[in-house]
Amino acid sequence: MMTSLVQRALLTVLGALLLAPMAAQAQYSLTTEFTGTNQYHGNIFDVYAVNSVVVTDFDVNTVGTAGTPYTIEVYTMVGSGMTEWDNPKAWTLVETVNVTANGPGVATPLGMTQTVSIPAGTTQSFYVTTDGGTSYLHYSNTKLAQGDLFVSDANLEIYVGLGMASPFVSSFSPRLWNGTIHYDVGEFDCSNGLDDDNDGAVDCMDTECWGDAACLLDVAVFHTDSSLVGDIQSKLAGTG
Repeated sequence: MMTSLVQRALLTVLGALLLAPMAAQAQYSLTTEFTGTNQYHGNIFDVYAVNSVVVTDFDVNTVGTAGTPYTIEVYTMVGSGMTEWDNPKAWTLVETVNVTANGPGVATPLGMTQTVSIPAGTTQSFYVTTDGGTSYLHYSNTKLAQGDLFVSDANLEIYVGLGMASPFVSSFSPRLWNGTIHYDVGEFDCSNGLDDDNDGAVDCMDTECWGDAACLLDVAVFHTDSSLVGDIQSKLAGTG
């Protein structure tokens, strides 16, 4: 009897590992535009997360022609950054990246390795800028007001913000950041007691967390008496 229980527990843990690749987060992107002709070092802009998202990368619109080397800094803060443009202490540096420009009007991916998680119902601000000098990014003049919504999808909203001289030197308003935000949607924190992606399943009850180390035991216990055991046994035996 004990051996059977141990075997079943092991099978369910292995099953969680087998099922984990099925729980990949969905990847999305949201673009403002790449047609701007105004230019300076960068932009501050607010975003609003309708659903919980994880920002994974940005594309920018460089003034420099294809092949021009750029150093880009990405800062962030919780809440609106519109009144904090000259307050470096309010911001957290997410990452500094070195990229090669694809040229004006063409998306240049930053290739970031760091991410920013934004819970549902939260405003987050970003400051995307070069390291100064004559290294410029394109952005747009707009008839919209600072703080107006420019573009949105089911998960994320991007608002009109500021043009900036780096670092935190002077601002110009209203200006529209030119670029793309790449992001994931999913249960990005599997132990916070929240339904991050608003799908009705919290933490380890969400299949997106089944490959998370914090959830392997929970998944094993939850499914010990489920029909999944038979499916997993078949997979392990090569008959399913």
